[in-house]
Amino acid sequence: IRRPPRSTPKPSSAASDVYKRQIIDDGHLFRYYVEGRIFDALQEGWIKKTLMPELRGVDPDKLSSSAAKRYVPLYKNATKYGVDDLQAREGLAKILQKLGHHDEAVIQYNFLGDTLYQMGKKVSAIRAYNQGLTLRPEDPLISEKVTRIHLEEADACIEKKDNDGAISLLREALKFEPDNAVALQRLLDIYAAKGRWSEIADLCDQISATGRAKSDPAAAIEFLQGVVKKHPKQTLFHKKLISIKLIGKKVL
Repeated sequence: IRRPPRSTPKPSSAASDVYKRQIIDDGHLFRYYVEGRIFDALQEGWIKKTLMPELRGVDPDKLSSSAAKRYVPLYKNATKYGVDDLQAREGLAKILQKLGHHDEAVIQYNFLGDTLYQMGKKVSAIRAYNQGLTLRPEDPLISEKVTRIHLEEADACIEKKDNDGAISLLREALKFEPDNAVALQRLLDIYAAKGRWSEIADLCDQISATGRAKSDPAAAIEFLQGVVKKHPKQTLFHKKLISIKLIGKKVL
């Protein structure tokens, strides 16, 4: 009675026909099995390539539009298979931007910013987000992320009693979200503690201007009501509240 042949590990389905023939002809089963598994792992992105010779010396900023188009698939491969996928993703975003594919470029900048933020590299994350905002200035999602980072850093400054640093960061946050309630309240508290009423008045004017521009003064009214409630003796704020309420009636 003939015994059935001993079963052998099945080669990777992704291995090439060349590998399969070599397994049969040469008998180097283990070697080619391992190579096949490595090939699979590369394809799935489980392991990364340390070298990307096809991108060595390439500067996306210096590529012509025609050359940039040829590099799109190479950079996409690098984001999946390369060890330095952040650099590859930034290069891909720049190329997409050069080609006028702004929506796709924004996606890459946003992804890059998220990754850098998770790594604790907040300054670099803001830089990536800002690149996205240059292409899509009204993007609320990215604006919210940049604002959040500035608020986090401002809170850290407040804990260290660095009020000037906090004010600078909070002011920067308001450039992205002019009616952000948290940033406004933090600034109000800092200014009020120092009796800096003129800065609070400027803050009131800023939020009121935002309300007028949006034809929606609700956030401004809420903020000014809070200011008046906390500082009832400052009559200037009463006048500003009345003024914005009148605008609100006209809008309605």
